[in-house]
Amino acid sequence: SAGNDEQAKSYFEFLLDKQPGYVPTYYHAGKLYERLNEFEKAIETYCLGITIAKNAGDHKTAGELNEALNLIE
Repeated sequence: SAGNDEQAKSYFEFLLDKQPGYVPTYYHAGKLYERLNEFEKAIETYCLGITIAKNAGDHKTAGELNEALNLIE
């Protein structure tokens, strides 16, 4: 929200690489990709997040990611 999307993108990509099991990152990273008009990357991020959330038993976050995915497809 500070307006430095490119720096935020590098942070999110670092988190997704180093902590792939931290489910909330997928939602926020996906929203950032949407804001950057990187819709394919957003879709990929949401889909991966849904899979990881389901595997972790986090159905609430999986549903939120699925809702975000449906809004851009």
